[in-house]
Amino acid sequence: MKLISSLMVLLVCTFSLKATQQKPDYIIREGKKYKLEVDWAYPSPMDTYFIRTQRKDFFRENAVVISTNNWRAHVATWEIRDSKLYLLNVSVEYIAGYDTVEYSKGNFREKAIIRDTIHQPRYYSINSLSGEKSEADGAVVADWFTGMLNIDNRGADSKWDDEYKGTRYIYVKDGKVVDDQLLLKEDYNRIENITEKDSADHEFMKKHRMYHLYLNYVSYWIQSGTHDIMFYNGNEVKVKDKTNTSLIKKLYNGNHLEFPYNWENLELSGVPSALYSIEGDSIFLKGVMLCSGLGYFERDETYLPLTALFNEEDIADRKVFANWVSGDVYLNYGKTICLYSEIESFFIERVQKIVFDSGRVVGMEWAPCDFNSDIVGYPVSVCDSSKMYASNEFDFERRLEYYSDTLKPKASPYWADGDSALNTWFGTQTIDIERDMIWNIAFVVNCKGEAGGWTLITDDFYGEKSYERLKMRDLLFDVLSKLPNKWVPATDENGNPVDCRMILDVKSENKKLRARTDMFSWW
Repeated sequence: MKLISSLMVLLVCTFSLKATQQKPDYIIREGKKYKLEVDWAYPSPMDTYFIRTQRKDFFRENAVVISTNNWRAHVATWEIRDSKLYLLNVSVEYIAGYDTVEYSKGNFREKAIIRDTIHQPRYYSINSLSGEKSEADGAVVADWFTGMLNIDNRGADSKWDDEYKGTRYIYVKDGKVVDDQLLLKEDYNRIENITEKDSADHEFMKKHRMYHLYLNYVSYWIQSGTHDIMFYNGNEVKVKDKTNTSLIKKLYNGNHLEFPYNWENLELSGVPSALYSIEGDSIFLKGVMLCSGLGYFERDETYLPLTALFNEEDIADRKVFANWVSGDVYLNYGKTICLYSEIESFFIERVQKIVFDSGRVVGMEWAPCDFNSDIVGYPVSVCDSSKMYASNEFDFERRLEYYSDTLKPKASPYWADGDSALNTWFGTQTIDIERDMIWNIAFVVNCKGEAGGWTLITDDFYGEKSYERLKMRDLLFDVLSKLPNKWVPATDENGNPVDCRMILDVKSENKKLRARTDMFSWW
């Protein structure tokens, strides 16, 4: 019972500190419409559709508007029918036109007029995984969803300060309702101060179990970004694959619901964080921790013996040959920095890709670090992965202050014919965008004078139409890919050419481009 009590406290503290409250989805139950809570902590039923099908999230991908209170770029309406969860329709926002508004005295700008459009699932080619036909009204059974629904029992039109009427939790598995419980204030009080008498109340214990399951669910998704650890060449590095989840889930077809200690396990639940080592050309699993907790910056860890997952004959010298690991695995080298108070974050300095085939190493390469997790265009191979220099010292330390120990070259890379010639080359390029922009781009000039790894650090795009921002970035990357390799590489104190990061500022005016490598120079 102590677990429930402590989790209740954590739940209140954690959610009170979260970012902007998200717009709810809506759900119809027994003919009445309610708000379905959508939170940062766990995926919505629609989010899980993209996770299960591995389709791109076309709502975010094609969003005309993404606001801070609706990062998923849609609002879905669901219904419980015949003990199944159905998707009825999805609402997205579009731009119906523009108004001219005065944002400061004498200064005007266009402001988008936003409207909603509602479509049935078939409009987005959203179908059930089982192939079950849609209903006459276009509703689709959401058999891709296994999880918990959190419903405000006050109704769809309620306001935040209306009298609390309880929270309904619905446990759904493969689109089918497994349990449905309404918890009132007095139920939470009993859960926190449970007695032996309460334990004998079967109806109450159903509520107790449901709330425990909900807290497990939230905890599991909060900790879902936990990384594996790899010991390799004397380094302890963080590991991830393209799914950004533990490699051990490959044992279970990549489906976390098949992992025996997922959130549905009320006895012992947590996200696996595994410890691996590469010995020779093979990868071995040496240990597993289960990570749980409702704190974004802290977690509880429980050691899970290998015998809990493997047969004795699979274990030799206290490790297991990880023959389930195949494909690209990324080793992130970096350091943990204390941002403020006790909150820490891991900053990546180098990334190594290792390709596995049934637990055997079949290839590897180094890649330049992606500073801000934006898309890196046109990678370039570095000459010495163990040393990376950085020019534009002031700019890098201002934007990336955590890299204060980055190596500084004796001489920075430069365009062979000078910045004026570089600017002239950009002046011959056009970019098909309607507004003027300034981009700050990080990139690498290797020891051979080859440039690449273009990474968007910042731009001056202040609008909400994020799809335009991405389109502009891609158009710019297309221009950068044509830039001739006329770079003279940086040199170290001995005059040897070295790999070096740079900052390039690019400006567009009337579809024409200009550029500079010195942030203090005039355009």
